[in-house]
Amino acid sequence: MSNEDALWASDPERRLVVRAVAKFSDDCSAPDLTPSCPFYELTSTGPICAEQCRDLMERYPADLIRPDHAFLGNALGAVRRPRARHGPDKTDRAFDARERHLSDGKKPLTRWWMTSLLVELLERVTNPGENTRDAAPTESLLRELSHRGH
Repeated sequence: MSNEDALWASDPERRLVVRAVAKFSDDCSAPDLTPSCPFYELTSTGPICAEQCRDLMERYPADLIRPDHAFLGNALGAVRRPRARHGPDKTDRAFDARERHLSDGKKPLTRWWMTSLLVELLERVTNPGENTRDAAPTESLLRELSHRGH
């Protein structure tokens, strides 16, 4: 049993949660993102997310109810296509890992984006002893990365 599978009390519980996340995700699309989502983040340019729900669903594809073909009656059928990931808004700026790192620095490590953890670790490895800002100890960074499975 993998560490990831140990999170679930049973297979039916995992299937229920993954299917609920799929429904939740299908009902959430830009620009009307769902504020109750734990990954929802409000920025100065509006709400954003990195579609972490999609990443979760991709780890458990067998648990999703997504038949390839649905019979509609009268010899009619439909092929279900999953909702495509939404692209960036035309007014969005390009992703800036350093900007994300600076904004995450004010949060606890458990709320940092993966990019911020890696940028912080890179700074510490390439500039040992030059910790120019008040940040978590390197051991805490490594522990958080390990907790996330990296």
